[in-house]
Amino acid sequence: TQSTWGFDMDHALIRYKLEHFFQVVNVSYCKFLTQKYSYPQSLSKVCYDLSHPYIKKGSILDIKSGIILNLDQDGNILDSHRGGMVVSTEKLQMTAASKPAYFDIVLNHFQHSANHRLFETYFDIPILFLYDEILRLLPSSDSCVLWARMYEAIDYVYHYQPLLTRRNAGFYETIMADPLHFVYPVTEKVKRMLRNLRECSKVVFLVTSSEIEMARAILQAAFHDDYRDFFDVMFYEADKPAFFFKEKLQNVLTSDSANDVVVPNNAIRLKSSQYRYGNAKAIEDLIGNHLKKPNPKILYIGDSVKSDILPAVKYMNWNAVCVVEETCSYFLSNNKENSCAQTCPFHSRNLDVTIWSRVVKEHSSYVLRNLDSIDTALCTKV
Repeated sequence: TQSTWGFDMDHALIRYKLEHFFQVVNVSYCKFLTQKYSYPQSLSKVCYDLSHPYIKKGSILDIKSGIILNLDQDGNILDSHRGGMVVSTEKLQMTAASKPAYFDIVLNHFQHSANHRLFETYFDIPILFLYDEILRLLPSSDSCVLWARMYEAIDYVYHYQPLLTRRNAGFYETIMADPLHFVYPVTEKVKRMLRNLRECSKVVFLVTSSEIEMARAILQAAFHDDYRDFFDVMFYEADKPAFFFKEKLQNVLTSDSANDVVVPNNAIRLKSSQYRYGNAKAIEDLIGNHLKKPNPKILYIGDSVKSDILPAVKYMNWNAVCVVEETCSYFLSNNKENSCAQTCPFHSRNLDVTIWSRVVKEHSSYVLRNLDSIDTALCTKV
C-alpha cells in the first residue's frame, strides 16, 4: 500500500470548466497575436474544444512543415493535417518520414526537440489549434516563423507578473478575478478522501508549477474550507518536470504575509507548510524520516505525461496515476482494459492505439477521468 499520496493541482486535483478555460486561453493568445503581428481578428471568434477531429493530447507539430501528426504506438503516422487539410501520404513523404526521426525522443522521453513540439495538456493544445487555424486562413505562411511567434505568445500569456506590476488584464488576472467561473468546486467526496488519507496516517502533499498567488486563489475558491488543512506540505512554482530530477538546495517557506523565509531542504516540515520551489528528492527524504521508513511508497497523481507521470516514475520510481478527462476511468494492470467509447487521446478515429496512449500505459498504474472516480477503498487501506 502507498504510505504517501501526492497531487498535481491544475486539471488533476482541481477540475476546470474547459469551455470557459479554453475561451480565456484563446482570447489571451489572440490578443497578443493580433496586436503584435496583425493576424486576423476573426481568430478570437474560434476556440478549441475536445471534439476536434485531429488535435488532441499527444498530437505532434512537425515545425519545419507545419504538419500536425498523430502517431500510433510504433511511430507510424495515423493522420496528418496542415491548415485544416489532410496531407496526403505522397506529400507527407517529402516533408516527414513515415516514422519521424524524433519518434524515439517522444517514446522514451516525451520531450520536445528543435524539429517537433508535443502537445499534451490543456494549457498548450489551444495554441496548436490557433496555429492550424492561422495556416488555414493564411496557407502561404512560413511554418517556422509562425511557430516562433506562437512560442512567443506562449511565453507572453503564461509569464506571470506580480500584482503590483500588472497593467493589462490577461490570462492570470481574468481567472483570479472569478476563479469559480473557470474551476469546479472540489467535491465532498474528494475532500473526504483527503481527510481519510491523513486520518489513516498517510502523508498528503501538493506539487504545482503554478505561481503561488494564482494557485492560492484557485485553491481557496475550489475548497471553500481552508485548503491547507487537507495537506501536510505544499509546493508552488515547482518547475516540473525539473522538480523530479534537479535537487534544489533551497526552498522558500511562504505564508499569507510578505515575510517569506529561505530554508534548506533539511528544514522543510510537515505542518501544513507552504513552500516555493522544492524538489522530489527532498520530499522523499522528508517523508522517509517522518515515517521512519527509507524509500517510502509514494503515489503521485497528475495530468501531464511530460511533467508529472513519466518523470515521477523514471527519476523517482514513484507510482503514478494519470488523470485524463476525455476518457472514462479504466484500470491498466495486467493489460486489462474496461474502457468506454469516449477515448479520443488513446485511439485514432480508426481505433488504432496512439503513441500517447502507449506512454501513459507504460508509466501509469491507473488512469482516472477525475478524482471522483477513484476507488475510495484504495484510500482507506493501511
